[in-house]
Amino acid sequence: MAVLFIDGFSHYATSDIQRKWTSKSDFACTWTIEPTEGRNGGCLKRISTGNNSNSGVLVKSPNWRQTGVWSPQRSGICGFAIKIHDLSKVFGGQPHTITVQTTVDSLFGVWNGSWTHFVVSVNADGTLSVWRGAISASSGVGLLATTIGALVDETWTYLEFKWTLSTTNSATDGSLVIRANGIEILNYSGVLFATNNPGFAPPTAEWTSVYCFGMQSVFSTTPEGFLTLRVCDFYLSDQVAPNNNFLGDISISYIKPNGVGAASTWTPTPAVSNYQNVDEAPPTDDTDYNSATTVGLIDSYEFENCNPSITPIAVQQCILMRRTVPGAATIKSVVRQGSTNYESPAQPIPNETYFYNCFPYDTNPATGTTFTRTEIDNGQFGVDKVT
Repeated sequence: MAVLFIDGFSHYATSDIQRKWTSKSDFACTWTIEPTEGRNGGCLKRISTGNNSNSGVLVKSPNWRQTGVWSPQRSGICGFAIKIHDLSKVFGGQPHTITVQTTVDSLFGVWNGSWTHFVVSVNADGTLSVWRGAISASSGVGLLATTIGALVDETWTYLEFKWTLSTTNSATDGSLVIRANGIEILNYSGVLFATNNPGFAPPTAEWTSVYCFGMQSVFSTTPEGFLTLRVCDFYLSDQVAPNNNFLGDISISYIKPNGVGAASTWTPTPAVSNYQNVDEAPPTDDTDYNSATTVGLIDSYEFENCNPSITPIAVQQCILMRRTVPGAATIKSVVRQGSTNYESPAQPIPNETYFYNCFPYDTNPATGTTFTRTEIDNGQFGVDKVT
């Protein structure tokens, strides 16, 4: 499995959400990062502000894996912890199709470009329903399967989705397994592919993004009567070796820089030790930062130790970056083990506004196996300016 993205919602503020996710819609909802309302710290909190049929979502379109640029696959896995304040506030039933192949109002959906392959919706009784992407708004979506009970009011549940899309929109070689707290609650086999609309070329048998938490609320005349949900400990991966199965009920924690590493060649502003400009959670943007204009400069940092109770599964380095002038700019993630630097493939810096460049690691590049806690604690992480 190639880990593509993880998020514990603990190291950044509400204003930073779209710096880490591909896009965010605020339609009929508000989003906040709550630093103490998660299972082990922070969480994402979503409160509906209406019962519109095109509710706001978070979208993640992964573009990176440890070995470089990610190629879309038929298969994927996603997991997160969720707590719904009151299931009776869930607007159940068939999700809406707003335009051709665009199915919304769902907890989780797998998309290819602007086409919805399938979505998973929540019902007021705590079950989940799986719907095939619709041909058009008038045709409605097709119900594929419904789980046994999964969610309970005001209770954290860890949901995981493991899917393989059908090879065509009529093939029955697709599959979807859903787990709640490690227990299988659905094992579906059959068509799992967007339906074809006459006159439109169907998508390929791949997914390019996931749409998350776009649930419609029942109508209310007061803010307290609308749907509230919380989410934390999110992961997204494909089913590419070395691993190809669920991660299970995981916890995602973050550690911050706490010392100068082996290289300190970027310019710190203000002029303090380099790590002191990048150790804030949430980040402070241009209040303090490190910068580089010369190719080949490396900044590396010591980090806090991991919680001694954890066994690492994967590591993701999150580097909040921006260009200062238009033009091409790229960086590499640096992992230092012992006296050796291991550098990732280069990622571009997208624009002149801050954005998180995330570098996921399934394995320690020094060993080719999963990081141990000792290797993380004794290692250093940093950044290399490439162009």
